[in-house]
Amino acid sequence: MKVIGFFLLLSLMGCQQKPTLGVTESGLLVQDQDYRKVILEKSVVFDTRSPFDFNISKVPRSINLPLSDFQASKDLLDAARRLSFYGVNPETSVVIIGDGLGDEQALAWEFMKLGVVQIETLKASVFRMMNVRPEGSQKNVSLWKPHSFFTELTKSEFEKKMNSIRPKPTSRAKAEINQGFPVAKALRESILIVTTAPADSLKNQFYYADFFQLKDQNLFDEKGLLNSTFLISQNNSFDIKKYDYVFLVDSSSRKKAHAYALVKFGAKSLFLVH
Repeated sequence: MKVIGFFLLLSLMGCQQKPTLGVTESGLLVQDQDYRKVILEKSVVFDTRSPFDFNISKVPRSINLPLSDFQASKDLLDAARRLSFYGVNPETSVVIIGDGLGDEQALAWEFMKLGVVQIETLKASVFRMMNVRPEGSQKNVSLWKPHSFFTELTKSEFEKKMNSIRPKPTSRAKAEINQGFPVAKALRESILIVTTAPADSLKNQFYYADFFQLKDQNLFDEKGLLNSTFLISQNNSFDIKKYDYVFLVDSSSRKKAHAYALVKFGAKSLFLVH
């Protein structure tokens, strides 16, 4: 009977499911390497959900900041002053959580326009079983001057900017274009225009730029993290990091989430046109 009982105990132990979510003493989620990279004990966490949802299931020491309450474009210095009060400067690691509908990425874009770029976004549901961050207030930091390579333009400002950086094609470049060379390569320039819809008229107007059509599906995974294989799945030769100028022409409701994604993919400078 002892032998039978021993094997029965082993079988019961084998049937037990391993936890899908574990937490280390330092506050890092285990068993998923993606979480290890983004959830840091010293990160400042912002929650874009409504005050009602925030108070029901808040992350300790997180800051409730709905997207509608923060628009950096209105006054950059005032926005930077507000972030410094929350303990954020350009060197701060930030995690922004939300309902997974795009507000967290849109708020991340607003931060990026100020020069805060060490940002990751996640769905708030990831934190529901997590209660490891100690309670307390977030310490503020000294006031800093906003500076960034990411901004927004109107369509008229976009045309002026494009004309100001328009290269003068040499006879050699014209010959290479006629031979089928990529336009940007032939002109020795690196200008990329990203659109979310077909843009034949823009291609005719700005023939000296490369174009890429961004598709929204699968841009973020089920956890709210950026899908690192997204661009590869659309075009194996696409490399956003090589361009000096990247313009996102986008008037959709998720334009700021798209802008955030392109910066995370490696855009050195990004202009959101709407």
